Amino acid sequence: MKKALSLVLAAVLSLAVFAGCSGSSGESTASAPPASQEEAAVVESNAPAEPAASAAAGEQIQFLLTYPQEKVELYKILEEFQVETGIELEILYMPLADAKTQINIMVASNTLADVLDIDGIDTRAYAAMGILAELDEKIAQDIDIGQYYEGPLEFGMYQDKCYGLPLSPSNLSLFYNKEMFAEAGIAEPPATWDEMRTTLAALTGDDVYGIAMPANKSSDAAFCFLAFLFQSGGTIETLGEEATVTALNLYQEMLDNKWMSVEMANWGLEDGANQFLGQKAAMLIDGCWRVKSMTANATFEWDTAPLPAGPAGLGTALGGHNIAAAKGDKFDAAWELIAYINRPDNMQRFCESENYLPARKDVSANSTYFQTGAIKAFADSLEFTNPRGPLVKWPAYESVMIEMVQSVIVGAKTPEDAAAAANEEMKQFLD
Repeated sequence: MKKALSLVLAAVLSLAVFAGCSGSSGESTASAPPASQEEAAVVESNAPAEPAASAAAGEQIQFLLTYPQEKVELYKILEEFQVETGIELEILYMPLADAKTQINIMVASNTLADVLDIDGIDTRAYAAMGILAELDEKIAQDIDIGQYYEGPLEFGMYQDKCYGLPLSPSNLSLFYNKEMFAEAGIAEPPATWDEMRTTLAALTGDDVYGIAMPANKSSDAAFCFLAFLFQSGGTIETLGEEATVTALNLYQEMLDNKWMSVEMANWGLEDGANQFLGQKAAMLIDGCWRVKSMTANATFEWDTAPLPAGPAGLGTALGGHNIAAAKGDKFDAAWELIAYINRPDNMQRFCESENYLPARKDVSANSTYFQTGAIKAFADSLEFTNPRGPLVKWPAYESVMIEMVQSVIVGAKTPEDAAAAANEEMKQFLD
């Protein structure tokens, strides 16, 4: 018998109901599928046509979920999971920012939920705490892991073991104003840093900057800078070294030529988007979540493209959530939920409905939605997307990086001095 979802705001958590979810670096509102989505190819599931009840049928598991009921397709998938498996879900909903605090409270009181929706940047920290179950053995049995993009998989790894599978991957690409490009005689978006320099020079005017992006004292600034770091050949482990100086020098060059505004030191992702929508910037670096609002609000013709390749080639930064299982006697049932959400058909449905990106290559390749329109640049960029925070001590590490970037933007330090000052301090936060 179909079991309705039990939407529980547990009293022990003492949380009020929130209307939305505060995810990191992205919008929380759902995106309506395009008109052509009904024609999109649906990737066949690995599940049998008439699935038998699970061996764990009759069990109840708790799912700590940071996405609200506005994520309609996700909640439909969770209902269908109960019908197919006979496993009952008790959903503990709370916004992501509150969940980070409450997980610690639940661990201390031995009330941790069986399945956890967590920010990808926190996965290693939770794994290091010893509260997450290793997934490798189950993955080998039930998941075609060869179909997954490397970046989203790495987001869930700690000490060469997997503790979380992708739930809602996201990355950064380039939005560009096609009308401004046409007026400047530019036919295509820049594909390399050198082309970007030429494009920025042609597009920058008295009241228009060539590009907008975030650089305030928030995770948005780090998210964006890491894309340039990866393009310059840097890694998380080498942040503060030569490739960092290369990326910071590009920032300095764009500021010196007034291709971007020094006011970016106060901008988050939302601010950059407003500059682009107001046609105060011809290009914008932003995430896949922005496609919905851009479609709804832009009064000009626009499109997207992968970020330009730097000296080391293409690169962009990955964000999003993972889904993980807590250690405990309900691990088998918890894994069934994780595997069910990661079924190709379910992954496609959820990601298409919300402008998240599919972690599987076959889902992307077989989806009309991800192979057309503005979202395609983001889906294509999954091939060269790297996680933005695969460290146990990521928050402290990230704060040093943000301070480094800010010091260059406001003119307090040269790129060389800023990188040198950050180099030694950053190393203490590496795993």
